[in-house]
Amino acid sequence: MATIVTRSGKGSPLTNTEVDSNFTNLNTDKLEDAAGSAASDGNEYVRKDGVWAVATGGGASVTTSATAPSSPSDGDLWFSETNGVTYVYYNDGNSSQWVASGTPSASVAGGTTLDGLTDTSLGTPSNGDLLVYNSSTSKWETGAAPSAAEADNWESDGYQLNGAALTGNWNRLGSYIGTGMSVSSGVFTFPSTGIYKVQADFEFTCFSSAVEAAISVTGSNGVSWGNVVTVTGTLGESSYDISNGSATYIFDVTNTSTHKVRIYGVSASSGDSLVARLYFERLGDT
Repeated sequence: MATIVTRSGKGSPLTNTEVDSNFTNLNTDKLEDAAGSAASDGNEYVRKDGVWAVATGGGASVTTSATAPSSPSDGDLWFSETNGVTYVYYNDGNSSQWVASGTPSASVAGGTTLDGLTDTSLGTPSNGDLLVYNSSTSKWETGAAPSAAEADNWESDGYQLNGAALTGNWNRLGSYIGTGMSVSSGVFTFPSTGIYKVQADFEFTCFSSAVEAAISVTGSNGVSWGNVVTVTGTLGESSYDISNGSATYIFDVTNTSTHKVRIYGVSASSGDSLVARLYFERLGDT
């Protein structure tokens, strides 16, 4: 620190030599930008004993931005507006790199949510959605929440088989899981899209030759019906026989308005009848 002689301190006017010494001392210890090429580096220097040196605490810059500064120097600081982390530009003797020096700031949008991570690509999530890893993009992405489980049981009244769909009364057996199936005039509608297991158990009462019943489903147009699994009831040696059969069909229900199920019966003679039980279970997404 320079020593300055003042008139009040001396108690008398300063001599020319003392005035010159004051200016010399001030010039020696002053703080200013270095002259020449040294001034272009942005550092501040102190002049002491005729030598320029970087002032203590000088040289480091602090940048606040979403992206890293393009031309940093060792010791510079960068506060990322993207994730709220402060980085220090560090030269370890072999290479230079930005090194995180703190944790994300809660006040920075994205700093405390998944949006701030580089390996996620989120759309607009809905309640219950999951993160699904996409190997083609190497990111975790929003996946739809799984649909609720569905399971339901129904039983028909006894029907006379007449080469048509069973359109009479259907009664739910016990409780059900999820929304449950709905039925109108013998046609079953699914509560949601998905892959469903449809199982039919039949009880045949035969008075003539063998009779048949089938699981029948609609196509994409919701109008054309087709029998997908057929079961045959047999006739023994007595005047009539009761026999049983079952069938299972895996149905890809991509549209609940067009993909429906019913039971179709075919009879060889008058008097043959059928009782059907249907079991529906949703196995997974379509």
